[in-house]
Amino acid sequence: MNATTSGFGNMDAEAASQGYGIVGLAVLASSALLGDREDKKEEEDVAKKLEMPDSVRMLPGEELLGSIGTSTDGVFFTSYRAVFISSADGLSISVVPTATIESSELRRETVTVTCKNGRTFSFSASSTYSAAAIRQRLEAIAKEPRYTESIFAFQVAHRLQKPTWLRSSEGSIYGLDLPELQEEIERLGFGDSWRISTANEDFGISASYPQHFLVPKQISDNFLFSAAPGRFLGRVPAAVWRHPRSGAILLRSSQPVISLLGNSYDEDVALLDACRRTAGGSSQSPQGSSTFLVSEDAEMAIIDCRSYTSACANRLKSGGYESSSVYKKCEVRFMNLPNIHLVRSSFAQFRTALFEEDEYTKM
Repeated sequence: MNATTSGFGNMDAEAASQGYGIVGLAVLASSALLGDREDKKEEEDVAKKLEMPDSVRMLPGEELLGSIGTSTDGVFFTSYRAVFISSADGLSISVVPTATIESSELRRETVTVTCKNGRTFSFSASSTYSAAAIRQRLEAIAKEPRYTESIFAFQVAHRLQKPTWLRSSEGSIYGLDLPELQEEIERLGFGDSWRISTANEDFGISASYPQHFLVPKQISDNFLFSAAPGRFLGRVPAAVWRHPRSGAILLRSSQPVISLLGNSYDEDVALLDACRRTAGGSSQSPQGSSTFLVSEDAEMAIIDCRSYTSACANRLKSGGYESSSVYKKCEVRFMNLPNIHLVRSSFAQFRTALFEEDEYTKM
């Protein structure tokens, strides 16, 4: 028997070399054709765009970008999240914001998703083809670059008209506009010794600071521009909160720019001293009104999340910490947190420990 006359193309030569007859070739061909049909059906299921089930309500401004699988066993991808739907043990729905997706793994029909916030869960797809397509989409989401305008919250801010605190004003101001911000400052009881600076409206001082922030009233915008080089990324000291009873002020800033010889920017020293004297002079009257007086004897506690060793090591990069011999009446308290790489590694170990099985977790 000549296997090349069986009419099954290139498959017959290999089959003939292994001793298959006509019946065996027919079975092989039937299996191959059936497999092709199943693959094509799975491709159609993956390519089919489904409607979001009624059990999942779309958020204002949220758009359905695509889906993989079926309406009862599949994944829906929107501009904000990935919605996993399974009917294996009754209808179950898992929602994962796409910005939190860190990585994914594939084992046959099971896709395991690991999120940046510590969540880890598995999803069983209807087929290996669907599982592979889901995993490919998840990996693309995890690796895509993030921009401000690509974040769902900022997209909504451009589209919605209400609430006003979520809307960007004429596409340039994010968050509270000036009148609303002034109301918030008054609600917190900052009084007349603080003012809202508009020096960063075009982000000329700091690209990572808001366009408006709170500084002592005696500090001009021109002085802020002079003091900005004294802080990493221009993040000058700015007030963010006030205690309603004690009147204590909470400020934020980056680490100071200090030379290897320990020299600081005079403007930065003056700015922080102004914050110290203004914050230390606030008090609360029995009637609930705020009184603000400049206090020369006020003291400031500077909370540095790093260890003392790490802060000193940053001198090599023109960083460091506020020396009490230069910054008057300031006490630096180090919290001894490790650097971001060790913190990330510690979090990964913690997450692994939560999902590991040992003799204790099996009890």
